[in-house]
Amino acid sequence: AEASVLMDALTGEVLFAKNAQKRMYPASTTKIMTVLLAVESIDRGEHSLDEMVTAGADCRTGLDEESSSAEIQPGEQMTFRDLLYCSMIQSASDACNVIASLVGGSINGFVDKMNERAAELGCEVTHFEDPNGLSNNNQTTAYEMFLITQEAISHDYFMVVCNIADVTIPATNIDRDRKSGSAGMPRP
Repeated sequence: AEASVLMDALTGEVLFAKNAQKRMYPASTTKIMTVLLAVESIDRGEHSLDEMVTAGADCRTGLDEESSSAEIQPGEQMTFRDLLYCSMIQSASDACNVIASLVGGSINGFVDKMNERAAELGCEVTHFEDPNGLSNNNQTTAYEMFLITQEAISHDYFMVVCNIADVTIPATNIDRDRKSGSAGMPRP
């Protein structure tokens, strides 16, 4: 890796660092912040895991043929829990957009919340322009991704999502069930 930090999550002791403060493009690790904000909204009682969420017209924003996706379509309904699974287990960028619209009121509103939360966690370089890592304008450092991840793993449900290797997302009002994780990607 061009930049990395290995720290003890309990003590904060740096065990190894390489270019820890170098500005880097976070790509899909952006999704850690997205799911952190989603889990925090559940912890505050603003949303629930069983809440049915309808994908808006913006669910495919920023995606192209190469983007990791659950093939969510506008008008499709699934639970907030299943959106979290799609986001983290499958790295589905469209699921991140749906989460962003729900939690932030819009994708842009959510991105503002991402940047505010990053600053609250002590990040000085980190800047997000989307909830899924598709923008080449997102930036962070290995050290600041540690700060974000350290906060994320302090939330029990974040760890539940991260510890699932395979999941089947039940059929929706638009599509049949989807398998995520090592069991495979959604249908071609």
